[in-house]
Amino acid sequence: MFSIFNKKKNSNDLLNVLEHSPKPSSAINTESIIADKNYEENDLNDVPIDDELDLGNLSSGPRQPILKEYPKTKFGSQNRGFTPSHFSEFNWLEYSIKKDSVFCFPCRIFGTARQTEETFTIIGFNNWKKLCGSRDSKTKKSKLSLHASTINHINCMSRWLEYKNSLKQGSIISKLSTANKEHIDKNRQYIKCLIDIVIFLGRQGLPFRGHRENDDALNKGNFKELCMLFSKHHIEFEKKYIFNSTNHTSWAIQNDLINICASYVRDNIVSEVKKCGMFSISCDEARSHKEEQMSICIRYTNNLEVKERFLGFVDVSYSQNADALYSSIIDFLHFCNLSDIPIVGQSFDGANVMSGQKGGVQTKLKQIYPYAIYIHCMAHKLNLVIVDTCKYLKDLRKLFNGLEAIYVHFSYPSKNKKFNEIQNQLGLKKTSLVQLSETRWACRFKSCSSVIQNYGVLIQSLKEEIDAQKNKDVAEAIGIISTIKSDEFVIYLFILKEVLQIIHILSNHLQSKSATLGNSKSLITGVITTLQEHRDSEQHYTTLWNEMLEFSTKYEISLEIPLKSVPKKRLRKEPSQLKDFVCLSTTSASDDHTADIVETKKNYWQKKAYYCILDTMINVLKTRFSEESLQVASSVDNLLKLNFEGSSFLIDHYKDLFGICNQSLMSEMSVLRNILGENSSLEEIKQHLTLYDGKVFPNFCKMFQVAVTLPVSTATCERSFSTMRRIKTWLRTCMNQDRFSNLSIMNIEKDIPINNEDILNIFEKTERRIQLH
Repeated sequence: MFSIFNKKKNSNDLLNVLEHSPKPSSAINTESIIADKNYEENDLNDVPIDDELDLGNLSSGPRQPILKEYPKTKFGSQNRGFTPSHFSEFNWLEYSIKKDSVFCFPCRIFGTARQTEETFTIIGFNNWKKLCGSRDSKTKKSKLSLHASTINHINCMSRWLEYKNSLKQGSIISKLSTANKEHIDKNRQYIKCLIDIVIFLGRQGLPFRGHRENDDALNKGNFKELCMLFSKHHIEFEKKYIFNSTNHTSWAIQNDLINICASYVRDNIVSEVKKCGMFSISCDEARSHKEEQMSICIRYTNNLEVKERFLGFVDVSYSQNADALYSSIIDFLHFCNLSDIPIVGQSFDGANVMSGQKGGVQTKLKQIYPYAIYIHCMAHKLNLVIVDTCKYLKDLRKLFNGLEAIYVHFSYPSKNKKFNEIQNQLGLKKTSLVQLSETRWACRFKSCSSVIQNYGVLIQSLKEEIDAQKNKDVAEAIGIISTIKSDEFVIYLFILKEVLQIIHILSNHLQSKSATLGNSKSLITGVITTLQEHRDSEQHYTTLWNEMLEFSTKYEISLEIPLKSVPKKRLRKEPSQLKDFVCLSTTSASDDHTADIVETKKNYWQKKAYYCILDTMINVLKTRFSEESLQVASSVDNLLKLNFEGSSFLIDHYKDLFGICNQSLMSEMSVLRNILGENSSLEEIKQHLTLYDGKVFPNFCKMFQVAVTLPVSTATCERSFSTMRRIKTWLRTCMNQDRFSNLSIMNIEKDIPINNEDILNIFEKTERRIQLH
């Protein structure tokens, strides 16, 4: 019995808690009910009776109108009506003006048909005598209190309270949904941080992994060390990286992210190429740690701006014959989805396996891409000009041997340290000596300039080394100082520096990505003309000779004419019987007098060195860059000068590929020439074509794209080999080929932005052990 009473007591306690709980403003605040404001001011007859506004709903809460006077009903001898004071005692109570009855809001809204009391849910209670005045004889409670104590009402009140709490805090489903969304957002932010680390290391060309990456390792590699650095400043990242058993930093995840980033960059390039509708290709090979790597680059236009892009490295160690290289190029173009786009030009070095007209790579490519004109890399051809000049002139070979000996001698740390100290003592700018190399095109000019600039430092360093007599290299120092103080060395050094300074201008231009065949041809012609003018100009040689005299005087070098060596043989003398006679005819006798023609030092070295070097250089330039080899370049140059007749070779070659109408093209070029003038620049043509969006001059716009797309050199491939040596060091020789190629394109094409959100969207498409969507 006592337990039963205790149970009822607990129920009443719950009821009291529910009844006296604060009313949420959004549900039961009477001031928020529009009708209630009117009820306070009007009589019953003035209140509009509407079914939708008569009782409350979930959004409004219980309808509790406050009227000046409620309807009266006669019970016995008394008129009784509803009293609004019940609202404050029973917050679940609501009043229907239409039925003049009260209802239970939670039972009506949250109750079930079988369990609810119809009096307070459907019919309505209006026995005002029993509402609170007359008590039940057993329970001593009013009708409202009795209803409030029922189990069904208590359950409905609980549901109502839970509903109101869900409005404030959200339902369980919404809570789970919100928590899941927050969990996904945190996971995505964590992976984005990993993507940013991959992008940073890839673009900087830094290694990812360490020798050991366990917990006891002092250096876990750049990738994990950067993750630890992020953890110190990012709490959520720390929770995922340190406290989770799976932190997604394994080598497999690294490779996935690297591959996605590289593919993102490559796809960006391919989309630009497809938009252009044409491209040219250039390839070159280089050795990398017992492997032969082939660099593949392409050239195209994007909004008429020339772009040269690196696509990747291909391992061709298995074979380097024409068939193997050709197959590797074709397979790589298929891999990049570029095989369906026409190739208009191809550029390789002069090796027979690449440039061969019968079985070379360029010939095999023309079988698939017949319009791909082969252009021998002009930068390689220019380098061969210098090589050939040195081959023909023995004195130049002596000069370069001396320059190489100087570099080797001062490459020792102790000698280089002494060299730098003397530079500081003399107040010279710190510059280093340059090593000669046949593949570094600008090294010869830089080496000559460096030796002239540091000539005094070299002399003083060698003299101090000879005076010290500390090691066996003294003999080498004596030989070097004897070489560089000779008049022949100084004269050839100045003349070659003067010539190479002009060649260096052309070399820098040919290595530029924006160079075109047209302006390259013009510059080549300008260089040859400049050398010819210097050769014919006596004033220019006089200026150079005065510089050499000033230099030789400063360093006490005598510029002399070398003595001619005369072979020793018996001298023929006049017969003694002719001693007193005057000879009217020549005899076989010889005299030991000097030559009648006395040659000055200036004239001697002009003929011996100046003319010799310039004549050889000019002839080799004309041979390497002959009119036949520059036929395409001349045609491109004429096209960019809006000369239709001069560009006929280029137009006839590509008109069938792009559907060019000769008559329309001639008209378009005439109109442009009249607009821009005879000497229009490349930039002016670009501006006008961009202004008209290529629709006014469609034929010329297409030919203009072809002209600037044709390759000039393979300098981009050569630059990629520098990246190859930075990435694939001797500590990273076991790197997978795909990873190596992907890291290379990320490092070389770092100007292409990589969006970490796009990378994450691609990354999440594969099933992962982390929830990302």
